[in-house]
Amino acid sequence: MSIFIESRLDEVEKISAAATPGPWVALGEDIAQVLPQPYENPELGAKLGEASESDAAFIAMARTAVPELVIALRSALVFKESFTESKLAVVLASAPRPEFDSATGEMTQESSVLMAQSILKALTL
Repeated sequence: MSIFIESRLDEVEKISAAATPGPWVALGEDIAQVLPQPYENPELGAKLGEASESDAAFIAMARTAVPELVIALRSALVFKESFTESKLAVVLASAPRPEFDSATGEMTQESSVLMAQSILKALTL
């Protein structure tokens, strides 16, 4: 994983950890507010002034979504690093030989399915 991505994810996690715990909810029509849930004191919320209701809804959603996305991205990057080219070569070598349609020259649907199943199997190794 690149140093930039790692440091950016660390920064997002740090800011997220320091924020009021979520989930949050967006309220208001004239002056939008974002409030932590469950809330007992509206003063804990952030008044967004001229922000639209859709902006407030996005900010409220982001409080929960951003930490989840950081976790998902870290997991995907770890997986990417662990899935080496040599592992893929072994999987493809052990996959059944593909059959091609003589009229179109394309791989048959059955061969496509078998190839996809071999690759999925490799992903779980």
